[in-house]
Amino acid sequence: MFRNTRNCINLGVILYVSTLFSCTPARESKWAMDLLLQEEFVIYHSVVSIPKPIIDEISSPDDVIAIAEPDEVFKETNELVNDLSPRRLIFAGQSGKHWFIYYEQGEWRRTDNILAMFELTNIQVIPKIKLRFSYSNKVQDFTLLKDLIILNREMTFKSS
Repeated sequence: MFRNTRNCINLGVILYVSTLFSCTPARESKWAMDLLLQEEFVIYHSVVSIPKPIIDEISSPDDVIAIAEPDEVFKETNELVNDLSPRRLIFAGQSGKHWFIYYEQGEWRRTDNILAMFELTNIQVIPKIKLRFSYSNKVQDFTLLKDLIILNREMTFKSS
């Protein structure tokens, strides 16, 4: 009896630990990065090409303009300019039900570049990953963005 109880406890611990590691955000992030690197995406350079639910996911309700077009002026810092968006599209992409949006976001005293990925279904938008890059790492095309992701992932793995 003691032996069976011990085996059950060991099995329970193994199942708990494997579930814990299989459901971590890091594992989900790794999968999303791999998807970005391996899938072929149709690239868009206009906000009107991006579904509204995706735009709603990155914006806040008090924004007058959710996200500016790539050639428009935007609020690069925390300036008190209410008629500008705090975000500006760099480009976006779609592969089946997966979408990513790469944009600039004005912050307190700087501008960062954000890469956000989502799964868009008929009933919901499921966030997959959100990466923040410094403004100096801004890239203008998808090939260079993939190179930046690879570089970022290698640096992350080396430091851990």
